[in-house]
Amino acid sequence: MPATDEGRGTAGPTATSHGGTLRPAFGSLGSLLVRRDVAVATVAAVALAVVAATLLGAGATTVLLVAAIGLVLLAALHSHRQNRLVMYELRRRVGQLDHEVTRLVGRFDTTEQQHEQIRAEVRHTTETVEAITLDPAVERVNEYMKRVVVRETGHTYREVESLLNLYSMITVEGRVPPMRGWAASPDVLLLLVDLVRTERPGLIVECGSGVSTLWCSLALRQFGVDGRVVSLEHDEAYARQTNKLLAEHGVSHLAEARHAPLEEFDLGDHSAPWYSRRAWADLDRIGLLFVDGPPGTTAGQARYPALPLLADRLAANAAVVMDDTVRRDEQDIIKQWLTDVPTLTEERFKLEKGASVLRAAG
Repeated sequence: MPATDEGRGTAGPTATSHGGTLRPAFGSLGSLLVRRDVAVATVAAVALAVVAATLLGAGATTVLLVAAIGLVLLAALHSHRQNRLVMYELRRRVGQLDHEVTRLVGRFDTTEQQHEQIRAEVRHTTETVEAITLDPAVERVNEYMKRVVVRETGHTYREVESLLNLYSMITVEGRVPPMRGWAASPDVLLLLVDLVRTERPGLIVECGSGVSTLWCSLALRQFGVDGRVVSLEHDEAYARQTNKLLAEHGVSHLAEARHAPLEEFDLGDHSAPWYSRRAWADLDRIGLLFVDGPPGTTAGQARYPALPLLADRLAANAAVVMDDTVRRDEQDIIKQWLTDVPTLTEERFKLEKGASVLRAAG
């Protein structure tokens, strides 16, 4: 049966002597003889065997047997050395694997701790949210916010509706500044435009200028009213801006914003800064007075002087429109006016910022 040379992976012939197989079945011997140092040792072993046999008078068979034993011993020594190298490499690899396993276990433990911390934070946040949700004060705030949302939604709907009406009534050929906020809202502008259309005032005076000046002058042109608009403005730069806007819309011949610095007026029980007399001294027979200034930051009840100072300049059928009547100051001013002039009547309009129209009875 052929023997296998494991060192080379090939089958080799079988050598036989009187003592049986001389070439052992461990495959490392073939590859062992290929190495230079082992080959030299092998030659030396054979030479010593020959010399020993010669000196001792042994036969050829004995010499070959001694040489074969030497080779077997060399193969055994080489195999032992290789085994030691393999064991060293295995121990080194096992050490590396142990280190990697330890590192991975450490990372797993850390990740698990982080997950537990996150779960604890989520539980705490959930409990806090539940506690807040059940708080009566929070429930009251939620109810208040719902009412605010409903109210603001209603305001917005009405403002859009007013805006659509304005553009359906008035032809506008240029840009229009933003409305609402500090500026007049569409609903009060619609009220003014409708008063211009129905009452056709010859002179409209505004306390404060801006987008209302534009819409009133556009209404005069649209409805063919023989009148003009004069706006009193304490801010010179804003007066210039309003006049520029009027020019862009081609209504400068119908309206103007006059710079009227604030000056102190003594009105008996009430003293306050108001528009300079020089700015309105020439105005008479005012058919529509729109009170939307000065700003409330200039003084307490800053708009009060409008009626006491201009009352004798109003036309017999004049309408006085007070804006922003949702504010306490404006409400108090109207009460005082009604007290000062018992013949005045008030009509209230539920607009976004509130408005009242006052007229002299009779």
